[in-house]
Amino acid sequence: MDQDLIDLLSAWRGAELATSRVEELLSRLRQDEELLRSFVHEIRMLGMLKAVQTVEPRWLSLQEELGWGTDEGRFDDDHEDEIMRRVGGSGFSRGPRPRPRWTGAAVLTALLLALAIFRWTNWRVETADHPPGLSSTLQSKGVEADDVLAIVLKLDEVQWEAMSEPGLNEGAVLSSGRFSIRSGHAVLSFLNGVTLTLEGPADIDLVSIDRVYCRRGKLRARVPESAKGFVVVSAGSAVIDLGTEFALNVEADGKSKVRVFEGEAEAGVIGPKGYPRRIQRIEKSKEFELDPGAGRIAEAVADVEGFATPPKLMAPGLRLDPTYPSAVLRSKPKSYWRFQALVDGGVPNEVVGERPLVVHGPITVSGGSQGDGYAVFKAGHPEQFLSTVGLWRFDSEPGCAVELWFMADQIRHASLFGLRPTTEDLAQASQKRYVHALLLELTAYERYSLNKPASIRFLRRWPLNDNVGTDLFSDKLYIPWRWHHVVAQTNGASMDLYVDGVKSHSAPVEGGPSNLLCELAVGRLTSEPSAPKGSRSFVGRLDELAVYDRPLTSQEIRLHYELAKPELPAE
Repeated sequence: MDQDLIDLLSAWRGAELATSRVEELLSRLRQDEELLRSFVHEIRMLGMLKAVQTVEPRWLSLQEELGWGTDEGRFDDDHEDEIMRRVGGSGFSRGPRPRPRWTGAAVLTALLLALAIFRWTNWRVETADHPPGLSSTLQSKGVEADDVLAIVLKLDEVQWEAMSEPGLNEGAVLSSGRFSIRSGHAVLSFLNGVTLTLEGPADIDLVSIDRVYCRRGKLRARVPESAKGFVVVSAGSAVIDLGTEFALNVEADGKSKVRVFEGEAEAGVIGPKGYPRRIQRIEKSKEFELDPGAGRIAEAVADVEGFATPPKLMAPGLRLDPTYPSAVLRSKPKSYWRFQALVDGGVPNEVVGERPLVVHGPITVSGGSQGDGYAVFKAGHPEQFLSTVGLWRFDSEPGCAVELWFMADQIRHASLFGLRPTTEDLAQASQKRYVHALLLELTAYERYSLNKPASIRFLRRWPLNDNVGTDLFSDKLYIPWRWHHVVAQTNGASMDLYVDGVKSHSAPVEGGPSNLLCELAVGRLTSEPSAPKGSRSFVGRLDELAVYDRPLTSQEIRLHYELAKPELPAE
């Protein structure tokens, strides 16, 4: 292992080094990006970061600059020893843990500055041609960026501050950086499902997927259960979500006011070393004032109108060319549902003699009177889904295809369409009840998942085994409140995923089942009513669902996509 890396980690942990050695290490650290990345990775694991609270977030702490949570990576001594042994070999031994000394502190300060300068320099280079915080991949409609944190959902009469150039549009993706508006409203959707509304004047930094720094302004955060722990930090105070919707007003002098609209949150005033001096649990409909200078948290008189209002996004329509249905029918689907109306509790099948979709739960159809209807899956109803009476046959030859349009209300881990073998087939394969032969779903950022966030996932499992499977993830991020066209198909020895008319990915697959009987579920992981919290229920709109017993050609897919004109969201 690189001796320079070992010495850097030793210095980080408090060891004294000769001045010449420190200068040598810092020089290489500034020039060798690979060494820097390795160093960042190891100190993330060591978890030796200490927060230092100042007004500017870039000096708040290296921990926040790198987007690490306050408790992420606080390892005990045994963990640190194990990492150092892995880096330095079996010869490492701890010995007495050194107390902080001037020499060690000087080295640590230099390392902090080197890392912070590197991070902010790279940020400036990445966004040199775009507004601060805007990913350099914005110009391409299909975005693939590992550092994306959020998507701009709505800009309403926004006037930008001088440091934010005009040109940032709805649908743009944001990486870490500054986001500042003089007036108007902006709505951001984080890849973990958090919806953040800003009312100008507002000046924030997007620090990480679950952390924002606010210099001033009115913010309102809607946080799903899966993203609990979202933090808004300001100069001398912080508010952490506990599964809630809360609003925060931050003044330029650091004073702030917080109100919880749903659930709970915890607020704190932060001392000079970055740890809370006082904390306050805040319940629904309660307001508190935070005064970091006085170290005080006090209940405030309720003033609901004084906070940012929640966004009011209206679903845009999906305008279809009059020839769209006939184009789909020419491709000879096995079944095709248009969602123009509900008849006897179901959605009629456009293919003569085939089965309707049965509605479970409060799913409705909207817009059918104008000829462009769609199914509406409502929030707060994990029991809702669509299914058919009877089983579906899944064959690997010649293959199959699923085609649909969807619009999600938020970034959320949710199932769009699934074919799940019968309980008898799963029992014969010694598999769990929720193993799918084919699954099409949406992903979100989750702490303990390797799935690509905010993407469309196409999963195929064969042989039936919940421990293995072949995955395809879309290059494009799906954008809430916008329509997307998806085709997921198997084609003998391969599987393909198309998004908005373009092939996203293909993958080879081993042979597949013949005459495998499956249950069909739309908008939910399973048709079983049990375990609603693990149901991955879809919330949003779905339209023009077609299932084929053959793969579609790229020309057919492109034609179907081009015969629709999705509208943009309106407020």
